[in-house]
Amino acid sequence: MKLLALLAHLLLILLLTALTQIGGLLWLLAYGLSGWGKKPGTGLRLGRSLLLFMGLYTLSALVVLPVAAGYWGKVGLPVWSNERLGPASLLYPLLNRHYVTRPTKWLLQEVADQLHQQQPGAQVRYLDAGFPLFSHFPLLPHLSHTDGRKVDLAFFYQRPDGTPTNETPSHTGYGVFEGPTENEQATAEGCAGKGYWQYSYPRYLTMGQRPSLRFDALRTKKLLQLLVRQPETEKVFLEPHLRERLGFGREEKVRFAGCQAVRHDDHIHVQLR
Repeated sequence: MKLLALLAHLLLILLLTALTQIGGLLWLLAYGLSGWGKKPGTGLRLGRSLLLFMGLYTLSALVVLPVAAGYWGKVGLPVWSNERLGPASLLYPLLNRHYVTRPTKWLLQEVADQLHQQQPGAQVRYLDAGFPLFSHFPLLPHLSHTDGRKVDLAFFYQRPDGTPTNETPSHTGYGVFEGPTENEQATAEGCAGKGYWQYSYPRYLTMGQRPSLRFDALRTKKLLQLLVRQPETEKVFLEPHLRERLGFGREEKVRFAGCQAVRHDDHIHVQLR
């Protein structure tokens, strides 16, 4: 039983670290503090640990991390206060996955301001960006989100009556694909045929769907145009069929990420120089 309990704690620590960067360390601290004094029973100690963890995590996320992140040149993207730039889901700031370098934040804010002028009411919505601490800490399951210069952005969508919305068809912004038509290149099938099993796995990360929403090609294209016009933008990952459909077939900055990555017909990946 003790061995199983130890393994469970280790797995929890690894999971919390992978999801939030600091969660594993804080759980270890909370569990240690909960055992001080008269030795509590297992259930009581777990309850104390959970309460301590929630308090430590909230304090760290709201007070400690915004300050500590500055040491590595990172800042959090807006959460509540910006009608032009915000998270597609509160999951990202809650898990500390919304940190970027200052130049990355400036670029996103500039693009969001320009898009708002062209499309009033449009809000650029970010997905996974990066963790606050250290310069090269992996943001799983991504291959490259390690330094605060990469961020995923949601596509734009419409309601069934054609009115624009800032909502996404999945609650995370991932996993609902704008797939190819019969006359477009089916990259996902090709990658799967080559044995890249992970290529379409974001379909399992939706956490629920809004199936009535439809892809808004016009606003998504305008967002892409603004992104590639920024001198600081190094590359933008997009599926080949959308690259052609939206008119970026000859744009060097808009690229195919490769079969070793995942599909990019449910979101935009932006990388700065």
